[in-house]
Amino acid sequence: MSSCSDSYDDLDALRDSISSLEPNSYICDSHVDTFHNSFSDGQLEEIKNLTLEIKSLSDQTPFLKKDIQLHNSLFTTQEENLYLKAEIKALKSQQHLSTNNSDHDCDNNCDSELNYRLKMKSHL
Repeated sequence: MSSCSDSYDDLDALRDSISSLEPNSYICDSHVDTFHNSFSDGQLEEIKNLTLEIKSLSDQTPFLKKDIQLHNSLFTTQEENLYLKAEIKALKSQQHLSTNNSDHDCDNNCDSELNYRLKMKSHL
């Protein structure tokens, strides 16, 4: 029967073996089976389960990255939408405060101002 210290040494050796793997490579049964004689069946089963869980998480990573990109795009679009709504509200209040221009001239001024601000926003 191996001592506790031996088990830690075996775990360290397994950790070193795993850390030496290339990025995005998977741990296969041969990596785990190399240390089969050093671990009890319960420990080996736990290692295999953790290996499968790591592989599953690695497989999900590209999908999670796409989800994050979509959420970021939605957030950016919502921010721009709020910005434009605030600009429209400001222009409408400016239109109502203006008493020197006719309604038609004020509409044209507001449209021109809005178009100018939209162009400036798109260049940022």
